[in-house]
Amino acid sequence: MEVTQQQIIEALTKNPDWIGGVMPTIQESEVVQKLINNKATAIYQSKIDDEVKAIHTQYDNDLFEILGERPENKDGKKQKTYDKLKEVYSELKTLRETKDSLNKDAKVKELQDQIETLKNEGGGKHIQEQFDQAKLKWEQRESELNTKIEELGSERTKFLKEGPINEALAQIKFTPETPESVKQMVLNSAKSELINKSELRDGKLVFVGEDGKVEMNSKYEPKSAIERVMEMEAVKDISLKDDKNKGGGAEPNIQGGVITTSVEGKDVKKLNLPEGSFKSKAQFIKVAEKALTDAGFTVRDKEWTTLKDQAYKDHKVSELPTSVQ
Repeated sequence: MEVTQQQIIEALTKNPDWIGGVMPTIQESEVVQKLINNKATAIYQSKIDDEVKAIHTQYDNDLFEILGERPENKDGKKQKTYDKLKEVYSELKTLRETKDSLNKDAKVKELQDQIETLKNEGGGKHIQEQFDQAKLKWEQRESELNTKIEELGSERTKFLKEGPINEALAQIKFTPETPESVKQMVLNSAKSELINKSELRDGKLVFVGEDGKVEMNSKYEPKSAIERVMEMEAVKDISLKDDKNKGGGAEPNIQGGVITTSVEGKDVKKLNLPEGSFKSKAQFIKVAEKALTDAGFTVRDKEWTTLKDQAYKDHKVSELPTSVQ
């Protein structure tokens, strides 16, 4: 006799203790296992369908929020969200490839074409004029700056040249009868020539001939400023010369700013101050007294005042202002 499901339920209801012994046997039966699996599958499928639907709905909502559109209906069927995403990704790839293909020159040309189009249409004429004016103004400013840089460079070079040249000119020993105006003319001419015919190479002053080569002395060394000065005919004509025939053939003794030469057998001392070393009477006194002190003279020496007074006349200090503001 076949036992029905209802009978089993009634028996278990009356005898609950049987459940512990009967359930393992029931669970192992093929019918029960199939029943359990089918129900679990049905529940899982229902839950998954709900989750998938929720995810696709979220994708649709995100697309609408970002792009302002949802998957389309094509051929009477709704476009799948996945297919819509593939379509969007494909468009994104194309846009990135287009972006990467643009280089600087292409972009510049595109902008130039746009400017030309605007010019032809009349709308960009004002913008172009502003651009041209700004460009011209900058080019002028750039030219002014370059000119200023060149001028400053020339002034610096001239300043560096003047140092050793002024020292050389200060060593010229003019004859007592040479007028001050002639001295100044010769000094100015000599200074101008030495600056124009000299260069700074590796920070050193050298004199360059017409052939562009550095002028050398008898020792095959670059000529010094004093050597170059003493070669000038104008300087030779009015400078003191050795008087060997009259017993005064000794070389001039230069001590500080005081030069002692032998003229007709007598020592002649002269306070020689560099041109431009003072611009007022007050500055002259400081420069002159320092030169005398460096030469070993003191205010107690009778030559102190004599040499300073003669230099005062030679350099026409009376024409200078008392002080420089």
